[in-house]
Order: sequence, then structure tokens, then C-alpha cells
Amino acid sequence: MDFYRILLVHGFLGSSKDMEFIEKFLSNLGFRVDNLDLPLTFENIEVSEKIIEEKIKNIKRSKFDKHEELILVGYGLGGILVRKVVEKESLKDSFVKMILIASPTKTPIVFEKMRLLAQPLSYIFKPLKIFMENEIEKIEKPKNTTVGIIRGTEHSNRIFQKWLKPYNDGIYNSDEVVFKNEDNIEEFEIINIPFGHKELHKKQGTAEYILDFIETGKFITDGTSKKN
Repeated sequence: MDFYRILLVHGFLGSSKDMEFIEKFLSNLGFRVDNLDLPLTFENIEVSEKIIEEKIKNIKRSKFDKHEELILVGYGLGGILVRKVVEKESLKDSFVKMILIASPTKTPIVFEKMRLLAQPLSYIFKPLKIFMENEIEKIEKPKNTTVGIIRGTEHSNRIFQKWLKPYNDGIYNSDEVVFKNEDNIEEFEIINIPFGHKELHKKQGTAEYILDFIETGKFITDGTSKKN
């Protein structure tokens, strides 16, 4: 599995422990996996962005060559970070595959509804500013990169249900974690999994779909996958 180099990026308020299940699953199969530990609680999001950039540059300076594949897996806010890094001009040719797990591609309705509360909190929990300032919409859609999107459909968290549509993971609506073209058709490879937002990255099924996508660029399913 030396052909692949995989970076795992956790989400807001999290740490590398959140991605340990996926890390162990892939490592046990022989993949080289870097599970990054980022300051995604109190520090500005740019700090974590810089750490990822430096990690990738270090990989490129080592034994990484054109025959290897660099793959980024981002969960929640980590997926937004992955997209921001891919957008960088100096790194745009460094990626082959990107896997986004329950990661919003636009400002979620939950944050819009809770803006009055979340706004002052964002001065303490600084990564939240990316939601408050509608910065997500400014990140370009991934280009020249094979993209896989994993989204949950089981809303075990009922706190926000009054604001969410029928299809959601308890925090984000299904249409808030995908990209759509001008005809409102969902793009890239998408898999729906019956887990809630807070458990998606800790399940065997999610890890197995990630493996599928790493090796084939698709989610191998019984017909529940959708690609346009």
C-alpha cells in the first residue's frame, strides 16, 4: 500500500482521537496514514490550514513522487480545511483524491438560525468564524481532483430538527454537504450512510467506503451510491 499517502483531518472541537478508528482500519491494511492533530477549538482556522500545508510540503520533499497518490480525508470542519488547502495555487497539483465526511459546502441553516448565539462564541471558539462570516461559499469547488462525499441520513440528534429538512444527519441537511451544478444536479461521487453526524467517522461501514474510494475512485455499493 506504499502507493498511497493518506492524511486524516478531524473536525471542530476535535482531535486526532476522533479519526483513530479510520486510522487503525487503514493502517492495519498496510496504508501509510498521517492522522493530524490540529488546534481546531480556540485558534484561528488559518493556523490549522498552515499545519496541513506544511505537512503536505514535507511529504513532497521526502520520498513522495509522481507515481504515488496523496489522499485527504476531512470530517466536518476538517473537510472545509481540506478544500481550502486544495485551493492553494502552490499545492493544486499535489492531490489525487479528496474524501469529505459530513462536511458543509455552504453555511448551514443551523448556524444561520443560531447566529445571535454563535457570533459571540466565535470570539472564543475562533474556528466558528468561518460559519459566521459565510466564508465557506468563497471556497472554490474542487477542480482536477477526484472527490468522494460521505453523508449521514440518520438524525439521532434532535436538538436542531425544527430547522432541518427531512433528510439530514442531525446537524446538516443532506443538500448542505454536496456540490451542485448549474442545473441543480448533485456532482461528484456521493454515498448516503444511515448514521448520524457524530458517529459517521467512527463506523466500520464508513471506513470500508473510504477504502473503496481510495482504491477505485468510487463507492462500491448495492446501488445506493449516486454519481452524476
